[in-house]
Amino acid sequence: MIIDDIKNNFISDGFKWFEKYTNMDTVLETLLYEKEELYGTHGFGRIGSPIRNYTGGYIALSMEKFNLAKSLLSKAIDSNCFKDVEDIMKEDYENL
Repeated sequence: MIIDDIKNNFISDGFKWFEKYTNMDTVLETLLYEKEELYGTHGFGRIGSPIRNYTGGYIALSMEKFNLAKSLLSKAIDSNCFKDVEDIMKEDYENL
């Protein structure tokens, strides 16, 4: 059955993908340095894109990498792509 095939593929391949990102260092490294792939991990923008800066900034902040967080959040703010949360980002940036 197709459903069984999907379930088996998810169990064999899907969980491996999630396991890779249980380590926040790996998540941050991916956002900073890895190219976006069409297959596998995708949908988080190109290296240096506003969404990567935004996401990476908050991940760095959660890891207490304050200089990196400040740099990435500054780029995200300057992009003017996050008007709905800009005030919160600016407040978070100023508190670093």
